[in-house]
Amino acid sequence: MKKRIHLTGYSHIDPAYLWQWDEGYRETIHTCAYVISLLKEVPSLTFTRGNANSYKLIEELSPDVFKEIKKLAMRP
Repeated sequence: MKKRIHLTGYSHIDPAYLWQWDEGYRETIHTCAYVISLLKEVPSLTFTRGNANSYKLIEELSPDVFKEIKKLAMRP
């Protein structure tokens, strides 16, 4: 029997833990933008991230990144 291993990229950034608030959210947006580029380059890549509450701030502070996240999250 062949065995298969699945790997899923993951990111959890706590913007208030080690950073100033604005620096933490800049890092969150930067990470999302970088992963978007990876997902476009490697369509079979699977990625997940923590901090669901940060999506509202991403939508407000970087609507283009948020739009790409939504588009990629809905792909088949």
